[in-house]
Order: sequence, then structure tokens, then C-alpha cells
Amino acid sequence: MLLRITKKIGRLIGLIKREAASLRREVRYNLLGQMFPIKPTTINLMANDICNSKCEMCNIWKNEPEKTLSCDELRGILSDSLFDNLTHVGITGGEPSLNTNLADLVSVIVEKRSVVGVSVITNAVALSSVISRIDQCAQVCKAANKHFSVMVSIDGVGEVHNRVRGKSHNFSNAIQAFEHFKSQGYETSFGSTITKTNCMQADAFLDYAIEHNMYGRFRVAENINRLYNESCSNVIRNFSEIEKYNLALFFFRVAASFEPSGLYRDTYKNIRNMLFYDAKRSVQCPYQTNAVVLNSDGSLLYCSPKSPEIGNALELSAKDIYISNVDIRKKIISNHCDNCIHDYHGNIKPLERIRQAFARRRRGRLYNFDTLLKRAGKIDCAACSGDFKNRQSGSVLIVGWYGTETAGDKAILWSIADRLSKRKSPPETIYISSLYPFVTDWTLRELSLSNIKVVETYSGEFEKCCKSVDEIVVGGGPLMDLNELNHILYASIEAKMRNKCVSVVGCGLGPLNVETYKRAVKEILRLSDYIELRDSKSGKYANTESLVSDVLVTKDPAVDFVRYYLGGEGRQNSCSKKSNVIACYLRDWDQTYAKGYTDAEFQAIKAKFECDVAKEIAEAAAAMGWDICLYPMHTFYIGGDDRIFNRKFAKILESRLLELDADVSVMVANAPISPVEILSSMQASKFNICMRFHSVLFADQLDVPYIAIDYTNGGKIEAYLTDHGREKNMIGLEQIGDGAFPVLFREVLKNAAT
Repeated sequence: MLLRITKKIGRLIGLIKREAASLRREVRYNLLGQMFPIKPTTINLMANDICNSKCEMCNIWKNEPEKTLSCDELRGILSDSLFDNLTHVGITGGEPSLNTNLADLVSVIVEKRSVVGVSVITNAVALSSVISRIDQCAQVCKAANKHFSVMVSIDGVGEVHNRVRGKSHNFSNAIQAFEHFKSQGYETSFGSTITKTNCMQADAFLDYAIEHNMYGRFRVAENINRLYNESCSNVIRNFSEIEKYNLALFFFRVAASFEPSGLYRDTYKNIRNMLFYDAKRSVQCPYQTNAVVLNSDGSLLYCSPKSPEIGNALELSAKDIYISNVDIRKKIISNHCDNCIHDYHGNIKPLERIRQAFARRRRGRLYNFDTLLKRAGKIDCAACSGDFKNRQSGSVLIVGWYGTETAGDKAILWSIADRLSKRKSPPETIYISSLYPFVTDWTLRELSLSNIKVVETYSGEFEKCCKSVDEIVVGGGPLMDLNELNHILYASIEAKMRNKCVSVVGCGLGPLNVETYKRAVKEILRLSDYIELRDSKSGKYANTESLVSDVLVTKDPAVDFVRYYLGGEGRQNSCSKKSNVIACYLRDWDQTYAKGYTDAEFQAIKAKFECDVAKEIAEAAAAMGWDICLYPMHTFYIGGDDRIFNRKFAKILESRLLELDADVSVMVANAPISPVEILSSMQASKFNICMRFHSVLFADQLDVPYIAIDYTNGGKIEAYLTDHGREKNMIGLEQIGDGAFPVLFREVLKNAAT
């Protein structure tokens, strides 16, 4: 025990030593810095206070031209000792390119030896003058050997951007300006502001940026005194619950797949939590310590969002103004900073970083597969009495792939919760572990499961639950080649060490090609007291591979949810009026289900597959005169957000329909969709084309016309259809494009009609 404590203390000391510089900075900047102000290293310089755009989240454009700083005035201000440590000046407005002296102001800035770089942001409305004046600024910086960067405001694709900016054709100008600056070798980025107007199209712009190799940053419009936008509350942070969730998904995707900087990824996580959980700001802000705003009339502000003008540097010493008003900054920090979502970037607080570092160390130690397999091997299982239906457990922890759930996983969760509630002695407390809790929190809202508490997987709370609950339920989803099997094995071990129950309910098996994962699944099944597998193929695999001998092959739990829906308890049990729509529930085909190909071979096969599928769907829609709707079964980046694929696939469809001269529209559902909405859309459509596994199950259980595309190459889709005698509804990947699709389409329609 003493040795263990000594090691923990040693690790803590080591971690503190590594964080010493950060801790010193925290003390100097954020504690002592409020009593003994630090000279700013950054100025946000307003080149003017007018604008030629009419942005919906800003009212600067309503201003009349007023005073702007002359070069001599700016030089005099920058000579104040307050700016001895100045390293960067960011120039904004208004629209800075409207200042005819912009390049001259930059010349004054780069005279300061301490300055390292200058940046300018522009709306690119007046394209020719924007390019001319910003090129001049870049040349000034180059001549002075100072870094230069430019940011172009772009808030969406096409008319989405134009609506936010209040200017027609602005998107075209913004893209031209971006491409010009990038071609000149400047560090070029976009700045995208999210409002009520464009919040559901942010993903489409991210698609565009990735496709065109554009880098930039995203921010949420904020109430900012400097923008005179107190009257713009209809578009600023005025999001519905579904819009907040959609933005949480979006900012997760940006951080996970687009943003390379850890600093900015932390900002995006902060924005996500502030939007979805109404959490306090968790990242620091440079304007609390070492940045300042300089207005075009010479007045100083501590920050743009909430600071009043604290004095004019043309009339008084900038240093005296900055230091003598520090109590105002303290009040701003106390009253406003916790709720400020503006994208001022700062580090996570050192103590939080230390906590995160210890959490990573704990996860690496507790969830290591070698350690877990050794622990599992020492347990001689004593089975709990009673099957799943009749078991008595006061508390239950549901584990699985939750936090990344598809519509099908949500249906499974509902079914498990329903079965638990119908026990003779229902559990008093139900927990669910979630890899990404905000996703599961939304799922529980959709399903009205307010009695279930979410705990974050791998957290101390999760481990406490594993050590205290009466039963672990491995709830649905495939037990397959995923590293996250470790938390399921961990939970099973902790339960069996206390002779508590472990149940596997409605899972599939495979693909399992990695020996470590196969061993982990074998131990999970061995430690389980009750096992339901969702298809006969999984049952056979379990026996063939000697994973387990005593299993019950039963229906997928999601079937119960569909029956609940059809029974009228969940929603309307029938849809008598059919829309002239082919509804598609497709997904991106990834290499998980395409073994044996090189990357180049796979990409070529994948591209052909997508074109062939689009051709078949477009021709079927054109022949019937039906529109096409693309719906997502999954809307989270982890596991593949179907909306990303759908937007790309819609372009292929539209191109094919144009060739056919077909009067057919293509609609992409951009909002997150609940399982009930998926079922309703299937019932309301004339025909359904299914690719995600549970879209096949949903359509089959609803008894609506459908084709199932077997992207699993004889895996879970074929297993389900074989078990239900519906193999004739399936088309394999190799059959797409060879004429089998239209034959199957006509056959399914014929059978549905009769």
C-alpha cells in the first residue's frame, strides 16, 4: 500500500514538474495579472467603424463614417510603453479595406521591432479594392520581414453566405479573394460565423472547405458591444434544441477531422459544451490578461464583447488608461466571461490539464487488453440464477457502443429499457455508459427515457458504477474488432468479481479478425450469465470458433421498437398516404467491409460503386417520376455521419438526372433524425433503398417495399435477411451496375402491389 501511494505521489510530482511553466503562467497571468497588469502582446486594431456589408449579426454597417487614426496618431499610440512587448496586431473593422490608408497603417505597425506579425480580416465585398489594398499590406510586411496573414469571412456555400452577409454575389467574391490570397503565398484562412440562419448548413460549408483544400475557423455569433448588435438577438445564440444538438455534432466533427491545432480543438469543445449543456466557458481568454482593443478613434477597450471604452490613447497615456481601469476588467471577468462564447482562444486551465493527464494514465493502466485478459482468466464464473426477463437487480449498467449510436442502436436501447421496466421487480436505477455523453443525452431525450443516467465511459464515475451495480447489460451492437471492447470486458470483470450478473442482449458477432479482440469477446461471453445473439450466423460463429456454447439466438431488440411504433403506442401506426418518393438510407462504404484490396484498388471500386448506385437510383426515379430523399441513419462523425455521404451522393445523383433530363428533385435531410422520424419516412415513401443494417430491419418490419444493398459482403445484412426469408430483397455490391438492380426494383414493387 505504501509503495503504491509513493508511486502515485511520484507521478503527481512528475506531472506538476512538466506543467510547471504552465502553472507559473497561470499564476502570473490569471492571478497576479489582475493585480499587477501585464503589458499586452496583442492588439485588435479597428481600422474603421463602417462596413459595406449588411451582416445580420452586426450593425456596424449602419454607422456613418467617423474618425480613423492617421499614421502619426497610430505611431504615437504605439510608442507608449504599454506596447513595449507587442508582437501581433490583428486588423479588423468594420471592413478594414475601406480605409484607404490601410497599407500605411501596416507600415507604422511593422516599424515596431517587437512586432512579429500582422493579420487582416476582410468581407471581400468590393473585390478589386480588397485585393489591391490587402496585397499592399502583404508587400509592406514582406519588405519588413514580418509575418502576414489574411482571413476572409465566409459563412456558408452560395446563397447561405449571401443571406448572412446581406449581399448578393458576396460568396463568389469571397471565394475569388480567398483563392487569390492563397495563390500569392499568404497564410490564408476563412472565418465562418454561425447564426440562426446558417446553423443547419455549417456542415455543408465544411464539406466545401475540405473538398477545396481551404482552412479556416468557425465561431458562434455573440452579443458584442463593439458590433452594436444588441438588437440582433433573433439570430445570435437563439438556437432551438435540435439546432444546439446539430451544432454540437458539427463542432465535434470540426475538432475531430479538420482542425490540426490542439488549442483551437479545445475552443471547439468549449463551444460544444456551452451550446449543448449551457456550460460555463472552460478555455481562457487572452483579453483577460495580455490583449487589448484599439478603436479607430484611438479609444481603448479591454475586449470587444463587453468592455466599455476605458479612455482615449490620443488624449491620455495608453499605459495609464490600461492600468488605472483594471477594476473594470475584473468586473467584466466576473460578470461576463463565463458566458462568453466568442472564439478568443486560450489554454485549458493547468489543473484541468493535470486532471486529464491522470485520466489518460488511468485509462491506459486499467483498460489495457493484456491486463484485462489476465484478470478475466483468473475468474471462475458462477452463473447468476434466472434469465434476463425474470432477474432481480436493483441497479443496472448498460454498456456498449453508446455515445456513437445510430438510429438502430437507439431502437435497441429503447427495447432494453422497456424490457427492464417490465420485470417483476424493475431496477430502481439504470445507468448507461457513453463514449460521448452529449450524443447519448440527446438519444434519451428522443426516446423519452428520463429515468436513465448517463455516465462517461472510462471515467471514475463509470468505474464506480462497474464496482457497485447489480447487473451489467451488454446492450446490442456487434462485438467486433474495436478497441472499445476493453470497457465492456472491464465492466464484465468487475461485476463477476462480486458475483453479479452479466447479460449480453441482442448483440451480433464480428467481423473479428484481430486475435486480441477475438480473445476479448470470448472472455466477455464466458463471463456472461445470459446471452442473446441477434442472428443465427452469429450463433453459428460463436459455436464454430468455440467462443461460447450456451447462447440463445433471438430477434434483434430493435424489432420490439418497430412493433411498439406499429402498435400505435409510439406514434401513428399506419401511413395511408404515400408520397411519390424513393427514400434512401445509405452510408459511406469503408474498408472495414472490403478486405483484401489495396487502398488504391478500394478507392477505385468505391467510386465505381457510388456511381453505379446513383445511376440505378436515378434511372428508377426518372422512370417512375418519383423524387429522391436521402435520410441519415447516423449523424455523428464517429461511425460515419451519413449526411456527409448523402450530400456528396446527391451531387452524383443530380448529375445523372441532368443527363436523363428527368424532372426529379433530390432532397438531403440535414437535421439529426430520430428513430420515429426514420420509421415515418419509410412508411410515407413509395420505395426504400436500404444500406445501413437497421434501415433494412426497419423497412422489413414495417413491411414496406425495399431493396437491401449488402455492403457487408455476406455479413450481418445477409444474416438478417436469411433468418427472415427475405434474401430476394438483397442485392450484392458486385451486382450493382450489371442490370440486377432494375429487375429487383420491379419485382419488389410488383410484390408490394399484390
